[in-house]
Amino acid sequence: IVDDGANVNLTIKNLTVDTTGKNRSPIVVGQSGSATCKIIADGRSTLTRCDNELAVGVIEASDGSTFTIGGNGTIILNGKSGDRSSHNCEYYAGGIRAINAIVIIEDNPTLEISNTDGDVFSGILSKDITINGGKINSKASGRGQGIGIPYDSNKYDVKINGGTVYAEGGDSANWVGAITNDGNARAVISGGSINMNKLGG
Repeated sequence: IVDDGANVNLTIKNLTVDTTGKNRSPIVVGQSGSATCKIIADGRSTLTRCDNELAVGVIEASDGSTFTIGGNGTIILNGKSGDRSSHNCEYYAGGIRAINAIVIIEDNPTLEISNTDGDVFSGILSKDITINGGKINSKASGRGQGIGIPYDSNKYDVKINGGTVYAEGGDSANWVGAITNDGNARAVISGGSINMNKLGG
């Protein structure tokens, strides 16, 4: 956990963390307040949270925080969400769940995001996402969004300036997509290689 008000550079190397059943995420940036954290990827690390819950992320960042992934290693995020029919959650689960935080991917990391199952699981769940480099493979499930926010009439920003990006929307709704959701994304692509796939229809 990165405490409120902290500014931390954290290198993770060949790390395996599974918090399934422990009611917490492997990495939490900020709690009741905001924090700043850069994860520097080295080697190959796997982080897992597969609880049958909706409003959780494998990596969580609180409102107002800034969360960055950099370095040259690989980070694999495995997640799961529950059945939304029995819950009342606004944005649901994600690999990176940083709804009102800033998410930046830079340098040359490889980021693999997927899920074992789930009704609403998004890959990178944030209203302010900047990708400057790296290789990102972000897959959603169900009514989830590959990159961005599902179920939100507000605008959100996705800026891709470099890197290789694959974003895949969920398979059970026609209003979610790889990056956009019914036109609410302000997507600016100025560089990089982007491949998008929408499973829903």
